[in-house]
Amino acid sequence: MGDTPLTVVAAGSDVLPGRPEVRRRLAALSSDSVHLVVKDTDNVTLITRREHALTVVEAIRQVAERANARRGGAC
Repeated sequence: MGDTPLTVVAAGSDVLPGRPEVRRRLAALSSDSVHLVVKDTDNVTLITRREHALTVVEAIRQVAERANARRGGAC
């Protein structure tokens, strides 16, 4: 992926064995990556609890802004 902006958002609880390494490898695909682990969440509450969903939305907004900045335009 080179330097394509990439954000890996992950739940911090109920993590399957080997999953953290997979996430790290995924984030390593880009030199412009962020690996965000949201504490006290599982894969369901990551999007169903408002405070966690807002964290996910913010992460998406930030990666979109990074990608857009590379193109030189506005979202």
